[in-house]
Amino acid sequence: MKVGTGLSTEPVTGRAVEEAARSALAGIGVDRADAALCWLTTPHAPHVEEVCDHLGEVLDVPSFAGCIASGVTVGDRQVSDGPGVGVMAFADPDPDRFRSILARNLEKRPAEVATALVDRTGRDDMLFAMLSTSSFQPRPFLQALQGVGSRATLTGGGAVNLQGSDFVFTEAGVEADGASALLIRTCGPLIGVAQSCQAVTPPYLITACQGRVLAELDRRPAEDVLVEVMRGRGFQDADLGRRVMVGLGQRVSRVDFVRGEFVVRPLLGVETRLRALFVGDELEEGMSLVFVLRDREAARQELNACLMEMRDALNGRPRPSFALVADCGGRNAEFHGMPDFDAAITSAYLEDVPMGGFASGFEIAPSSGAPQVHLFSQVVGVGW
Repeated sequence: MKVGTGLSTEPVTGRAVEEAARSALAGIGVDRADAALCWLTTPHAPHVEEVCDHLGEVLDVPSFAGCIASGVTVGDRQVSDGPGVGVMAFADPDPDRFRSILARNLEKRPAEVATALVDRTGRDDMLFAMLSTSSFQPRPFLQALQGVGSRATLTGGGAVNLQGSDFVFTEAGVEADGASALLIRTCGPLIGVAQSCQAVTPPYLITACQGRVLAELDRRPAEDVLVEVMRGRGFQDADLGRRVMVGLGQRVSRVDFVRGEFVVRPLLGVETRLRALFVGDELEEGMSLVFVLRDREAARQELNACLMEMRDALNGRPRPSFALVADCGGRNAEFHGMPDFDAAITSAYLEDVPMGGFASGFEIAPSSGAPQVHLFSQVVGVGW
């Protein structure tokens, strides 16, 4: 498999798509691609139909998928403060290795969309998906994936248009309430997840809850536990929900979670009368919960740890053909205090493997063997 990438910051949409697409083709020395991915920042959203036309013409490609996003990553660059178009083009002796998928009605039929994405896929396949963030319902989507059993490794995230509908697209059309994806068969995917949050407590056991209302931790009122953590760590009320959040894990643990064993969810508020907490996900008794801190330094340490693990796993294997990234829109230049941080570090660890992706509203990647929705994370997947 040969893979090339291209990036354009040209403000005129047609020119930008052509520039990025031709650069991607030049990177692999071919006149046409067998498949492609394309990501566009918000300024190009009004011209998304034009993008589809130009991709088909310039790449002469039978299958492509893409989305509008708050930012675009290509190589060691991230564009989020203006117009940007990123293209990743694939060429392979077997063009049937690729298939684009466009599924509609994500808001009302999340289970059907999930099933449509993984239909006719195998365990050695990667499915890079982009889903309309405003339409996405995590629980029925994930339950449907679990119901169909082990299929392709699903990664990707939420498409976000800061000025309108969350468009996703393939050569089959444009959809504001759906999912687009590119299936890459038999590529042996390897996935890494780096969170922006660090656990600041040992795990607690959820002993009473209803829906998203967390009533008890270790049979104590959840608000009492939170107050104890806040005071003990010197956190301020302004940190609640903005920096102080929770991590949820399926494993009942009395020792610290290892990296990647919990998924981060926001704290939405406190119900003082009930001495309970509101959490941004459905809860179940018996789950484990840690309090986490969203922090720049923690995010950098986590990214380095994730990439070191990936590099160790790649040791002795051929150089990957590509790397695909879904990077939380909150892990931006303002968060890191400098531009291009995640892209530059990830590209350096992967030794300039062709890399592309987008800034996401949420991220999807395996955790403890099952697909999970992540927040405030970077997900990177490589394949051959």
